[in-house]
Amino acid sequence: MEHQQREQSHYQILNQDVRDGGGVGRQVKHNAQNSDIIDQENEHSNIEFATLPKGVGKKVQSKNKKNKLDRLEIAKPNEYIPEWAEFDFEAVKNSEYFQVKIYPEAVFMGEIRDGKREGRGIMKYTSNRVYEGDWKNDIRTGKGFERYTNNTYVGEFKKSKPWGKGVYKWSNGEVYDGEWYQGLKHGYGIWKGIFGDSYIGEWKNSRADGYGVHTWRNGDRYEGEWKQ
Repeated sequence: MEHQQREQSHYQILNQDVRDGGGVGRQVKHNAQNSDIIDQENEHSNIEFATLPKGVGKKVQSKNKKNKLDRLEIAKPNEYIPEWAEFDFEAVKNSEYFQVKIYPEAVFMGEIRDGKREGRGIMKYTSNRVYEGDWKNDIRTGKGFERYTNNTYVGEFKKSKPWGKGVYKWSNGEVYDGEWYQGLKHGYGIWKGIFGDSYIGEWKNSRADGYGVHTWRNGDRYEGEWKQ
């Protein structure tokens, strides 16, 4: 009976929506300003070009000089060290398409073609969020790394969202390694908690759905079908 209650309890836990950065078993309030998955590129308009030591870009007048100085502080490609080991920033800086663009709350350092981010580049926000990876037609597309406020994701992107295969790590040590669809856990994936619990199996819309195996740290396990 006790084991049955534990199964029912964890059935509810794994069927909570965790796409906003909480771990399995914790549903957190969505923060639209620092969403873990949803991209905010539509907020970055009115592009300006920065003046850099090597003369990259064009200088423009800013209506808000203080904000511009804050953004110029993070626009230092010669000092930037990538967080993702697979990202070759030196090769990007040597590209004939390399430029630096300043947005209202972020700076882009990377390849730009016909005025759009195309190729490889870094998007660094004043909030300390950063993306390093591939771009196509001005959006995150391909393989990349993104550090959100506290958590990180490395893997495939499409339409500026995790889409394909990737690994998401929470700041508390929890990890999800698996498939994604439109920014949600979807397909086959493995979740590992910080107390020895784990779930291996199918996901749908960021929830356990389909065949899966959950193992508790004491060795107990449930194997079978999960339903939202």
